[in-house]
This record gives sequence, C-alpha cells and structure tokens, in this order.
Amino acid sequence: MKKLLTVLAAIILVVILIIGFGTWLGDRGRDDHGGNAGGPTPTETPEQPASCPAYEVAAAPGTWESNADDDPFNPTANPNSLLLNV
Repeated sequence: MKKLLTVLAAIILVVILIIGFGTWLGDRGRDDHGGNAGGPTPTETPEQPASCPAYEVAAAPGTWESNADDDPFNPTANPNSLLLNV
C-alpha cells in the first residue's frame, strides 16, 4: 500500500510539472504587462542623462584591510593590501 501511494504521488507530481511547464511555454509569446494595450508604441527611447549613470559604486568601509585610525585617503595600515591597487 505504501509503495502504491508513493507511485501515485510521483505520477501526480509529474503531471503537475508537465501542466505547469506547458502553461509557462504557452504564455511566453503573450504580452500581458498591461500599459499600452492596443495603443501606439513609442518610436524613440529616451537617452540616459549624464546626471544619472547606469552603474553604481558599492563602497564598503571597514574591511579587514583597513584600520580604525588609518587615513582613508592615504591608507598605510596594510602595505600589502589588494585595495591599494584599485
């Protein structure tokens, strides 16, 4: 009985996966994002302004290569630090 329940659960799981995969593949070509439904599409995309760069800098102070009383603009706590080459 236990083996039969395991096989049935596996079959149900496979059927659910196949249905989900088929639904996912069927919806790929559809554009259901709302917005401009049936309206004209914009012909020109706006350019990225110079005041808003397309990248960010993540500065993480207090790494193991720093020291609490070290000068942040001229660090000398660890002369073999990899961050000194950046």
